[in-house]
Amino acid sequence: MNTCFAFGIKGRPPAAKTASGIRGIEYLNYNVRGEATDHIRVLGDFFFPNTESQEREYFFLHAGDVAFELPDDRELSEEGNFFLSFLAKLYAPSLGCRLDKAGRLIGLCDAGMAVTDIRKPAEYRRTLHRLDLPGNNWAPFSLYGVVVPPRTLGFVRVVGTVQDRTLATLTKNGESFDIYGGEILVDKIRSDYVPLWPGSENEPRNKYAELLEDFLGESYVEPARYDMVLWSSPGTRPVKSRERTPDLSVGCKTRNFGDRLIDWYWSCSALFYVDGWQNGLHVNVDLAALPPEGVRPSALLEGSAHS
Repeated sequence: MNTCFAFGIKGRPPAAKTASGIRGIEYLNYNVRGEATDHIRVLGDFFFPNTESQEREYFFLHAGDVAFELPDDRELSEEGNFFLSFLAKLYAPSLGCRLDKAGRLIGLCDAGMAVTDIRKPAEYRRTLHRLDLPGNNWAPFSLYGVVVPPRTLGFVRVVGTVQDRTLATLTKNGESFDIYGGEILVDKIRSDYVPLWPGSENEPRNKYAELLEDFLGESYVEPARYDMVLWSSPGTRPVKSRERTPDLSVGCKTRNFGDRLIDWYWSCSALFYVDGWQNGLHVNVDLAALPPEGVRPSALLEGSAHS
């Protein structure tokens, strides 16, 4: 299942492809009952640093037909909830940053830039828009755009559900599980999913192929870092994962954080790869990551097991 996000910047200069400064976190909440997976809830936290003097449009892409929305300001962001605690107590320190009392991530952007309040994740609701051609519960990929004001570190949170035909297609009916870095993701979409789109009365079969190549040619960038947080819903079977390469940055493995048993990994590479699925129970991790950014991640969990 290709659950990773790929990113883009409208009108990006050539040098921005590998120096975008974008950081993304993907939270994957599995609902595994019996030997089947009912659905997977995907939540993305994106940090889009716009250092320009004018607004800039950023893009994110996900495999399959997934309807992403921005949650309400209060949903998922109330003081003390899992996501805010994760950002404040684990994620920010791993970057050498801090989350202040005003909900701003301090230390992640240039001096003088405004920082979007992380406690108000729906601030960009009016600019979020889908750019591909959704319909009939199947699309090779879902492409969205969002506009960030000038001189601002934008924080954008989206949530969606992988289910029905998209879930069956991306997991080969539950037989395999994959999380790819951006470069591998777009290659897999191009080779495996774009050919499945039958076209429509108003759009030719090559429409998605054209959209993907436009995105790659004009917008695609590699994030500075990509994080993955995995857990199963209460009352469902747990997801187990294991690292398979020594260069994988492991934030924690099967550790209690708040009311959840989580696995947390990160990579600074666009070529990371997470694979392995047996009855929806096991996730094997194989990431080609760069060394951690100066912080030993396991130390971040000291004293945080019951945060």
